[in-house]
Amino acid sequence: MYTFLHRRFTQNLRLFHLPQPNTSILLALSSGKDSLCMLQLFLDLYKNYNHILSLGIIYIDHQTRHDSIGNTEHLVNVLRGLHINSYIYQVSPKNYSENELRKLRYQLFIKTAETYSYKIIATAHTSSDRMETMLYNIMNGNHIDSLNSLGWIRYVNNKIHIIRPLLNFNKHETNWLCKYYSLPVWFDYTNLYLNYSRSRIRYEIIPYIKQYYSVNAEKQISKFLDFSSHDIEYIRQNTVKMYTMLIHPKYVALNYRRLLNQHTTIQIRVLQLFFIHNTNMRLSYEHVETVLQQLRSNKQIHAPLTFSKLYNNQSWIYLV
Repeated sequence: MYTFLHRRFTQNLRLFHLPQPNTSILLALSSGKDSLCMLQLFLDLYKNYNHILSLGIIYIDHQTRHDSIGNTEHLVNVLRGLHINSYIYQVSPKNYSENELRKLRYQLFIKTAETYSYKIIATAHTSSDRMETMLYNIMNGNHIDSLNSLGWIRYVNNKIHIIRPLLNFNKHETNWLCKYYSLPVWFDYTNLYLNYSRSRIRYEIIPYIKQYYSVNAEKQISKFLDFSSHDIEYIRQNTVKMYTMLIHPKYVALNYRRLLNQHTTIQIRVLQLFFIHNTNMRLSYEHVETVLQQLRSNKQIHAPLTFSKLYNNQSWIYLV
């Protein structure tokens, strides 16, 4: 059966120039509504394009819930009759924070894609997730780039990229498709624990916004994020361009006098890129501001850096 969500899903895939010959896609799943919705849409697509499309499935059990083993067994039963290569991992939550688990999850996605030659990783994030993530990052005082951390596509390297083909779906629509197909959804009871920041945003703040401000809040915020992503990308490109113009041809150094002639945003971003490129560590906003203030005052740099040392000489700032 071809529904309105199938039509939208197909249109979304065209944004990524899919499907095309020799396409291999790794579906990152859980047992929730959004994941099973994405799986069903890809399976229906696969019926028509199995001669050019190759699918794989990855699932990661974080073992953070009492029913995690039952959840994993449930998903294995769902996948058993599909005859699709599946990769299931277990990680120990005792060794990681919530944020570290999220990073580890993506590392496993990418490692699996590299090992088994998948070109694309697909996640089941929706516009509801996008709004939730934006609010979470705002309230945690994160950088403006984090507002659009859930974009349509993310290029990992020249071989692998991550797509989010449900990004203009909302929770009501994925719920409808699951009911329409009677999909075997596993309910994650921890989503109801309001001591988790994301759960409180999902079940209290977002419903409040939709009731008292706009019932289409998710759609409007997604539109805002799509617009802002172009501005952010423009700033990023100018940052990289300026960085390549300011680096020393021989030493690990940056021409800070020319840097100080740029807009403050470019100054901050270029300095952060300088550290990421040469130390693989991100300098905090406070550290960057301290360094820039000392450079503007023509003072020797005395920023408390634990992993390296900065000093300025004539027009250059050196990293040793």
